[in-house]
Amino acid sequence: MAALRLLTALIAGLSAALAFYAALYDRFNPNPLRPHPGLALHGWPLELAFGALVGWWVWSWFLRMQRRSDSDRVLEGMLRDLSYRRRGRFSEEDLALLPASPQRVRELIDRLLARGRLLQEEGFYRWNELPPAGNS
Repeated sequence: MAALRLLTALIAGLSAALAFYAALYDRFNPNPLRPHPGLALHGWPLELAFGALVGWWVWSWFLRMQRRSDSDRVLEGMLRDLSYRRRGRFSEEDLALLPASPQRVRELIDRLLARGRLLQEEGFYRWNELPPAGNS
């Protein structure tokens, strides 16, 4: 899997470098009357730097996605489904319906509260993106 991620990052970086080469060749004009190949050839360090930057960005995006645990994502989806079934909010008692340990659920809720994705009001939790319960 790491080889595919590396290959994807390399392809993205080389594609970005080639696209930047084409932009310099055409002087950033989509319909050039006179292309400028000399400008594109002399700009190769800039083109390669841009490609390396895009490749690094793709690689770092893969690493961020890998660090975020899949099980937390699944548990967050279950929590979101539970809140949808409960009209956009849920209580501490509703958390017993989730197939995870209370400690893991509590840690997830604390992280979501700290990030501002969940709000706590009157003994209930609700997602920050959802409208409050009762507004149908």
